[in-house]
Amino acid sequence: MRAAGGRAGPSAGVAGELVAATARHEDIGRLTREQYAKRNALALALIERARLRADLDAEALFDQVAGALYYRVMITGAPVGRAYAERLVSSALEGSLTCP
Repeated sequence: MRAAGGRAGPSAGVAGELVAATARHEDIGRLTREQYAKRNALALALIERARLRADLDAEALFDQVAGALYYRVMITGAPVGRAYAERLVSSALEGSLTCP
């Protein structure tokens, strides 16, 4: 994964293998989803607590940010540094901060 300042490491390969194992093995998939559900619940609670907009879909907003990060790390291999993360969150929140 090229995170934490753009340093390359083995995390992208490990994440890719975990995704593949999750798809191939029911038991690994169940355990992985359980662990991510706990972690994701914390992020969703923070989004909901921020009360950005009454009609905001917190899960969709979280998926936009998390999905973009995983895509960048596992598919494109592009770095995920602080500047990218800030641009990503700003872009995702842009439509979430104003009332329709």
